[in-house]
Amino acid sequence: MLNTVSVSLNLDHLRHNYALAKVLAPAAQVFAVVKADGYGHGLLNIARGLTNADGFAGNPTGNALALRCAGLAQPILILEGLNDAREIADVCEHHLTIVLHSHYQMDMLRAYQAHTPIKIW
Repeated sequence: MLNTVSVSLNLDHLRHNYALAKVLAPAAQVFAVVKADGYGHGLLNIARGLTNADGFAGNPTGNALALRCAGLAQPILILEGLNDAREIADVCEHHLTIVLHSHYQMDMLRAYQAHTPIKIW
């Protein structure tokens, strides 16, 4: 027999938890990590529920673009960084920030002729 599990999300509770994180770290920017389709609750649903977030972080680049195209203007951090040099144009165009993890990612950035600065963690 297969057991089923149902999970629901209360956006008011999510906003409360985010506000608590801000209180506990008053001098810090607090980014909301939204990945894996908002952990099954909908990437945009979660992001729209946290419109006061200092920024968003997640994977992959496609999710970051979805957030930006939905009108979210906060900083968006791509935690996995670049997987392919073709992503750099989107990073530049949509003002995304990437995490740099490896030499191959650095090599991709060095080879790219960016016309705007690329934000890197």
